[in-house]
This record gives sequence, structure tokens and C-alpha cells, in this order.
Amino acid sequence: MSRPHQPQGSPPWAIRLARENAHALAPLRRVPGVEVCEQGPVIWVRGTEGQELPPSLLRGLPADGRYTWLGGSRVLSLDRRIPSSELPGDGWCSLAEWIHPGLPPCVETAATRPSPLSLRLERSSNEQPATLLLTPFLEWERFAAGAAEVRLAPLSFAANSSGHALVRGTPLPPLPGRRWVERQGIAVPEGFTWAPAVGISVLRSLLGAAPGMLVLWLEEGDHWRVLEEQFIAATRWAIRCTGRRLSMAP
Repeated sequence: MSRPHQPQGSPPWAIRLARENAHALAPLRRVPGVEVCEQGPVIWVRGTEGQELPPSLLRGLPADGRYTWLGGSRVLSLDRRIPSSELPGDGWCSLAEWIHPGLPPCVETAATRPSPLSLRLERSSNEQPATLLLTPFLEWERFAAGAAEVRLAPLSFAANSSGHALVRGTPLPPLPGRRWVERQGIAVPEGFTWAPAVGISVLRSLLGAAPGMLVLWLEEGDHWRVLEEQFIAATRWAIRCTGRRLSMAP
């Protein structure tokens, strides 16, 4: 990649830090144009646009190398006059996709919020198509590798460190897993509804669903809460990046 045009904001930059310090990158997640590349125990991060970054934000990161990005793979250490290091040539992906929060591990569920109405699930005769699928990530990755872009376009997904993907949209892929039907941020298992039949706004309040939060209601009676921002578009590139990250997780 050539050096991008920088109309305003910070100059092109790059940093290197140890993998165990990756959590410190969270404040950069919403900055457009920040990319990341894993290289064994090292993580490289670079800014590809003229971001409006407070200088203290970059200085506060626990980096063991700080550079000006000269374009391509060339970088200049801030304490040198001659380029002496190189960025990885490939394997880059958006920091927003790489660091997006994971789903709750599939073996753990959020505690059910007490409700004076004793909410429960019941079988429903009103069958509706599922719009959420929890499936092994490897199954999802294999499906995406052979699917046409037009097939992936209406879908988004989130993933967790337990190796599962939550796929959202319609039509869902024909993969094994658990399926839910979503209504305004409340998802019930396929073939079920809730009782008493309170309205969605009342139900969200009873379940403690904050704005921008999706609640997955499990047949066992527990709930998972997932932030809307945890979902990303189902592009092959994003799925490959997520797969690499999961495969390198300890």
C-alpha cells in the first residue's frame, strides 16, 4: 500500500507492541483508517489516514517501537534519521474488525434478570424464519469461503474466543447450530414466543436491555446480551481476519 494522502490530522504513523498489551488498543477502535497486523508475539498498528488523534493517545500506548510511516512497508523510527525497520507486507486488517468485543462464551450465560411477571418461553404456532444463527466459526468460515459475495451481503456476524460465530440476517446459511427469531432487539429461539405477551418496549425493560443491545433468550431460560456494535459486515476479508485472530488466541 502506498502512503495515503494526509489532508489534516496526524501524519502517517506506526507502532509496534507486544501481543499481551493488545487490550491497550481499544481507544483506537473507532478511529477510521487504523489497521493492525499480527506477527507472532508482536502486533503492528498503523494509521492510514489523517486521523484527528490527541498526541497523548498514541504516547500513552505501551509501544516498544514508534515510527513515521513512509509508505509501503517503509517506516522511520522516531529516534533515527534513516529507515531501519519494515512493516509486514500483508496480513493487515481494520483494527475495528480485529478488536471487536467477543460474544459471551457459549458455555457461560448472563444471569436472568428477576421479573415480577415471571416471563417464560412458550411454543408458538406462528412460525417465522430465523434471523440469528450460532454456529461453530470454522463452519461459518468454510461457508463464506465458497459463497458468492451477493450471498454474504445481507449478513453480519460476531465471534467469540470459544470458536463460535453469531450470524445475523436473512437468509441464514444452511449450517448447524442454534437459531433465533429477532424482533426489535429481542431474539427468541425458533418456534417460540414469550409469555405473558407484553409489548417489546416493556419486555426490553424487564430484561434490562439497554439501547443498542441485543438480547438472546435461551431455551434454558437464561439470556445473552450482545452489543449491536459487536456485529460486522460478513465480507470474506473480515471473516478471514477474524479466523486468523481466533486461531492465534491462546
